[in-house]
Amino acid sequence: MDWNAYSEAWNRHDEEAVAAFFTDDGVYVDHVLGQRHQGKTAVMGFVKWGEAQASSDFRLTLLDHFETADRYTLVWDFSGTHDHSSEDPPLPATGKKFAVRGVSVGRLEDGKIKENTDYWNMVELLSQLGMLPEEPRSAPAPVSSESG
Repeated sequence: MDWNAYSEAWNRHDEEAVAAFFTDDGVYVDHVLGQRHQGKTAVMGFVKWGEAQASSDFRLTLLDHFETADRYTLVWDFSGTHDHSSEDPPLPATGKKFAVRGVSVGRLEDGKIKENTDYWNMVELLSQLGMLPEEPRSAPAPVSSESG
């Protein structure tokens, strides 16, 4: 599988090119959003949804991948400007930049994606958009239980 071509199709926001990497009955699941899209037409709709309800300039940066004959794992960053309001989940556009790390795990069939499931951190995204307090970067120091 040419994973660089796959990420470039996402970066062009080319829903037909992204869908071409899937089998006819391929499934795209975004675990965090609770969305499941089956078939090339549904996958194309998900790509269009990402641009229409999240970010007009989103980018998928592939950081690492591992592939066997019928399985794969991708590590990626999804970034852009949150310049569109979303209905599901309901998020008003903030105009803020974001970048979240995610992982895709999937199955291949005849060199195409049969099933893809994405995992990423919604709290990290909401924090960057100013909708939650920023996540602490390190754990607080432990509180001593010794009595004085």
